[in-house]
Amino acid sequence: MKEKINKIKKFVNRYYPILIPISLIIVMILVFAIYNIHKLYTNYTTSEEDNFFQYFAGQKVSYKGTIKLNRDKEIVEFTVMDEDIELSSMPIYFKSDNADIIKVMFPENMNLVMVEDNYAQYKVVNYATLTWDKANTSYTLKAMDYEGNLSNSFFFDGVDLYFFMNEVTLRIEDEDIDLGPMSIVKVNPRNSLEYYDYQSDEYVVRDITTETITAYNKGFFVNLTEDKVNKFNDFVLLIDPTYLNKLEMKDK
Repeated sequence: MKEKINKIKKFVNRYYPILIPISLIIVMILVFAIYNIHKLYTNYTTSEEDNFFQYFAGQKVSYKGTIKLNRDKEIVEFTVMDEDIELSSMPIYFKSDNADIIKVMFPENMNLVMVEDNYAQYKVVNYATLTWDKANTSYTLKAMDYEGNLSNSFFFDGVDLYFFMNEVTLRIEDEDIDLGPMSIVKVNPRNSLEYYDYQSDEYVVRDITTETITAYNKGFFVNLTEDKVNKFNDFVLLIDPTYLNKLEMKDK
């Protein structure tokens, strides 16, 4: 028995200098493996703070907020800091020092109307972001299970709010109003019209008496009061996003 103990002691004394580093390496490997398994199989999130602004009945409100991202860098939660703001379908603009990058977030589900895809309509899940790179003239949509470029599409909240990513012209009876990219239009057919032109940073609220307000550019013609888009000699009704299939990558 003593002989076995002595052999063990000799072994330990002989290999002690390398046993400790090997043990530490094994422990580090195990910790790293456990961390990545946990990250893979749980709802892993990180949080980031940023500056934002929105318009409410013509008033611009700037605030700080926290976005929570999952492991695919998709926004899964948004919290307003230091302000009592009730989020609705009104888009949220990111403040940025880079004038060539304009980014907006949609707090609620939206109907994405893809004009060049035969006016296909898809649900874009809340907290999706749209980024306009002015220098490269590109628009990138990042949503849950989707990331890709868009061209001449627009968004509808299913009630009365439209977001136009491209230039568009509003027609109110005989009056035309030109709006730049990344602009908002909100129509109450009974009495009011609101629109926000991002390029001029001007939000207008006005009373209306006409029954028909339209928006158009080279690619589409939309009746904003009846929520329908012209399609050749017919029209397509715009659908509440609740009843649409979610926009996903085609390989999913």
